[in-house]
Amino acid sequence: MRRIGALVVMLSLLAGCGSSEEASESQPAAPAVESPPSAQDDEATVSTADDEEACAQILIISHDEATPKPEGVDRTELQARERAEALWTRLEAGESFEELARAESDGASTGARGGLMGTYARGEWPQVHEAIRDPLFVLGVGQVSRPVRAAYGWTLVKRCLVEKAHVRHLLVRYAGARNADESVTRDRTEADRLAHEYHERATAEGADFQAIAREVSEDGSAEQGGDLGSLGRGLLAQPVDDAAFALEPGQISDVVESPFGFHVIQRVE
Repeated sequence: MRRIGALVVMLSLLAGCGSSEEASESQPAAPAVESPPSAQDDEATVSTADDEEACAQILIISHDEATPKPEGVDRTELQARERAEALWTRLEAGESFEELARAESDGASTGARGGLMGTYARGEWPQVHEAIRDPLFVLGVGQVSRPVRAAYGWTLVKRCLVEKAHVRHLLVRYAGARNADESVTRDRTEADRLAHEYHERATAEGADFQAIAREVSEDGSAEQGGDLGSLGRGLLAQPVDDAAFALEPGQISDVVESPFGFHVIQRVE
C-alpha cells in the first residue's frame, strides 16, 4: 500500500484521531474477552492466518468508567456489557449491524457511519483500538464478535469486506475550516467559487488533474499531484470517502465539502 503520510492524518476520520468514542493513545486499552462465538452474515467468509489487513465496523456501549466517556452516559460497566450482549443477540437474530450502530452506538463518528471504523493493516493498527484487533482478525468477513472490553466501552466488532480506491484530490480551504491556518483568509463562499472554477478546469477535455492539483491544492498532497494513494473505505472524512467510492476509475467528482474545505476528487482505480 502506498504510504500517504501527513495528509491523511489531516483528512481522515481514523479511529485514533479525535472522535468522542476514542481513548487517548497514551492510555492502554482494556483487555479483550476470550475468543467468543460470533454472529454471522449469510455471506460470511472464513478468515485465514495470512490476512494482514482488515476492515472494521464497531458498535460501542460506553459506561461511567470509560475513557473518554460520552456526555450523558451514566450506565455502569456491567450494564454496558449486558446492553452489548443484548444487542449481539439481536444481531444473531438477523438485525442489521449498520442500523443498530446508527441507532445504539455511543461512538459518535463511527455510529453515524453505520459503525464503519476503517481499513488497517495488522501492523499499523490504531493504538486506541488495540483491544479489538485480535478479536477482529479471527473473524470471517461478515462475522460479528461477542462484546469486547475496550477502554471506551463494551464493543461489538464486525469484520467488513476490504474495499479500496486509488484517489487524487485538490483542496480549497477557507477561514474557520478545520486545520486552516491564519494565512487562509478567504471566506466559505469564495472557497466554493474557486473550487468550482478548479473543477471546470479539471474536467475540461485534455486536462491534467495532477498538474492542476500541484498548482492550486492547499494541502500536503499537492506536491504529489493530489495523490492520496490506494485507501481502504472509511479512512477519509466521510463526504470525501463517500464521493471517492461512488466514482468509477477515471471519473472526477463534483465539488465536495468536508470540514476541511472544498474538494475535487479523481478516482484513479
